[in-house]
Amino acid sequence: MRLHDELGNPTAGLWIKDARLGFPQLLVAKAVQGGSPKFSCNFILAPTAVEWGEMGVILNELMAEKWKDRATGIKGMIAQDRKLRCYGQGSEKINIKTGVVYDGFPGMVFISAANDVQPKLYGENAVELPPTANANQLFVGGNYVSGVVSFWLQENEWGCGVRANLDGVQYLREGEKFGATGPDTDSIFTPAPGAPQPTAGAPGAPVIPGMADPLAAVAKVIDFL
Repeated sequence: MRLHDELGNPTAGLWIKDARLGFPQLLVAKAVQGGSPKFSCNFILAPTAVEWGEMGVILNELMAEKWKDRATGIKGMIAQDRKLRCYGQGSEKINIKTGVVYDGFPGMVFISAANDVQPKLYGENAVELPPTANANQLFVGGNYVSGVVSFWLQENEWGCGVRANLDGVQYLREGEKFGATGPDTDSIFTPAPGAPQPTAGAPGAPVIPGMADPLAAVAKVIDFL
């Protein structure tokens, strides 16, 4: 949802109502490629999301106002270089070590935002989280969040670009963690040559040779009662 000022005029702010959280760096600022440390994250959306279209309207207005008759050319240049923009197709998020698109991004689009200062973080009840909250368990990649970002245009010695300031993030609900799934290792590993036979015991509590069976102790207590 596009944000408006007190007079009802549209601003460069956007409320992203429901997105998956990608590459969250919300608790500790991190420097990227030699830059200054920043708090940041990616909002992963479906290409049909209303916010994706609203972002396009905002950026077109900002470019037309700032760059006027140069806007079309600059817009095309930015579209060709993902380093010049804070948005893109999920297929652009490729792991340079594996050559594979990161989990959660295939078929989706994203908006990335950053801030020099830590953005306000909110719980699912829309109340700002206290410093003692378990924010590290809420704002993890794959969970669903809401966010507020403000777009701005860059023009300096490094060229022109489109950026987004990260103003606030709200935890909505848990989602499947990125990278949480993998091959079934139980069906892959086999006993090493000469390995001792496993000893029966309580699930999740293997009996070590020389140690009393924990189930036996429990059985004695039950018999006594």
